[in-house]
Amino acid sequence: CSQSLRQKMSDLIAQNILFVVAAGNSGVNLDKKPEYPAAFNLPLQLTVGALSERLNLDYYSNYSSSLVHIFAPGSGIVSTMPDAGYASLSGTSMATPFVAATAALIMAAKPDYSLSQVRSAILTHVDTDTHYLNASKGRINLNKLANALGL
Repeated sequence: CSQSLRQKMSDLIAQNILFVVAAGNSGVNLDKKPEYPAAFNLPLQLTVGALSERLNLDYYSNYSSSLVHIFAPGSGIVSTMPDAGYASLSGTSMATPFVAATAALIMAAKPDYSLSQVRSAILTHVDTDTHYLNASKGRINLNKLANALGL
């Protein structure tokens, strides 16, 4: 754990920055074996785990009932690569952009929302599953969120 990274994130959060971070790909419970920055659990932090194509927790994704906040698709995601190429990749780093983009959409559509409201909206309007091992018991659902916010 890097105290300097935690302090820098805390300083930026104090300047109203929302941090969306990958949970990590060790397949561990962060409550028992913390990895950072996922396990910092700062007020304006969203930690994202990865789901398989069947919407199950992917075997490699870290999880936690308190430190991982939401799940998003993370397997077989087509991403850009160096030299203008593309590749199908898997990992919590592939899931995290889905949540970051959702936050950006909310901020664009609801500029009066505080970042706490943005974070809360994302975590409140999820598809839930009792088998999901995360704080919201849910996965991102942009349609549900858009309907709830009138977007």
